[in-house]
Amino acid sequence: VNNGDYLYGLLGHTDNINYIQWNSSGTRIASSSMDSTTKIWDAIGQRNTLTLKKQNGSVFTVEWNNDGTKVLTTCMDNTAKIWYVGK
Repeated sequence: VNNGDYLYGLLGHTDNINYIQWNSSGTRIASSSMDSTTKIWDAIGQRNTLTLKKQNGSVFTVEWNNDGTKVLTTCMDNTAKIWYVGK
């Protein structure tokens, strides 16, 4: 692999992605989207492992907690939600 080589894509959102972030260990990725979902991805296996759907409107941001078991999302409906996403 060389610098700048395309490695893989994470396909699954049905609208624009607003924010994406690795967890602290680099094993999972969280993405938030205008499709009203947040997705948790296995960065090693390159697959979606969990979709958080109970959000009203576009999800603006997603942040991991320190141990990688929870994410915080902010949404268009003026809410911030904390989700347990396991290890």
